[in-house]
Amino acid sequence: SLLSRTPDAVPVALDVHGFTSTHLAILASTGSGKSYLAGVLLEELMMPHNRAAVLVVDPHGEYGTLQEMANHREFVDGAYKPSVRIFRPEDIKVRFDTLDIGDLRYLLSNMSDKQYYQLARAHRLAQKEYKNGYSTEQFMNCIRLSADAKPHDVAEDQDDMTTGGLVWRIQGLKNSRVFSDVENLELKEMFRPGQCTVLQLNEVPQREQQVIAAVILRRAYQARVNAVKKITVRGDPNHLGFPIFCLMEEAHNFAPANADAVSTEQLKIILSEGRKFGVSVGLISQ
Repeated sequence: SLLSRTPDAVPVALDVHGFTSTHLAILASTGSGKSYLAGVLLEELMMPHNRAAVLVVDPHGEYGTLQEMANHREFVDGAYKPSVRIFRPEDIKVRFDTLDIGDLRYLLSNMSDKQYYQLARAHRLAQKEYKNGYSTEQFMNCIRLSADAKPHDVAEDQDDMTTGGLVWRIQGLKNSRVFSDVENLELKEMFRPGQCTVLQLNEVPQREQQVIAAVILRRAYQARVNAVKKITVRGDPNHLGFPIFCLMEEAHNFAPANADAVSTEQLKIILSEGRKFGVSVGLISQ
């Protein structure tokens, strides 16, 4: 109800389809109730008459209480009741071969031009040679095969400096608990009608948070493009046959004003082109 009038005198209604078929921003200073408002909107999206497919990117682990809605009678209708699935930091996995060259360049910062050139060559080679996916070891082999150095230039058991530096950096990604050769966050687990999925990214370094967001947004957007264009059909593991809504808490961390983050470009694509493919984004920021 409008606050400046007596209670219930002027009811205020928001068209859920209106803001989930375009985009949404909640902008306010710290402590003004941004997350509370977002929680109210999420509850409405999970109502039986909406049954939205929602993903929440939660850098601070603030949205765990959404699980309580599944036990409230007002959300239940016959066989339907909303599902809230929470992926905690230790559950969040990104398979290495889903990283594109932009993701790798962002993770392996401060590369020389020569290193980036060789990394790009290795990435193209890996995609060509391993069409069903590749491991970090196979990718490191592609780095070695992409080296400019000839066999007689270096010892048989040694890499040249550029190759050795790249291999060392890729090996460093193995220390991350996020990137894996086999485990992955599958789209069908994250997106379902009537399900609110929360990715709790607290305890995950910010640069890795940005890569996680970029990879998931890119995969989800491409899945919706393929579904709309009928490139994929029901039964395909990457088929999303329904619109989706992604809520980004602390959005300034994923599209910072004074820095180039790998997630910024993907957000730009969705904000400019996502509407026609049923991909909407909500941004919460100070």
